[in-house]
Amino acid sequence: MSWSRRSAAAAAATAVLLTAAAAARAGWSSSATGGPLAVTSGVLNVPANVVAVAGTCVAKVSVDTIVTWDPTAPVAADGYEVLRSAARRGPFTAIGTAAGTSYDDTDVAFNTTYYYELEATRGRWTSGVSTPLKVKTPKRTCA
Repeated sequence: MSWSRRSAAAAAATAVLLTAAAAARAGWSSSATGGPLAVTSGVLNVPANVVAVAGTCVAKVSVDTIVTWDPTAPVAADGYEVLRSAARRGPFTAIGTAAGTSYDDTDVAFNTTYYYELEATRGRWTSGVSTPLKVKTPKRTCA
């Protein structure tokens, strides 16, 4: 038996007991009918402990930045979207996604300041965004 909710609203992590009739009244639909079913809902939290640092630097050739974070809990994300801006207040542009807890941004320039934000995703859910983090890449000499 699979259940889906037509509303995008998320409640605090809670377990509820629904009958098929009560589920239908609450906006849930099912591929089958039957007795009571425990349904869990939750909130997808903003990723925590986000860190962005200048990564590998090869003088006059390339530089990158590395963004890392802790996995979301109690609801686990199935992916994360990394956003970047040249200004602290944005606008932020999605630059990539990660299934794990790190992202290597190789599309950066020497001696440039970038701001990163991160949001967690799970199916069609999206968390809020993390606090912007500032990273300045090294000069072409890697100094």
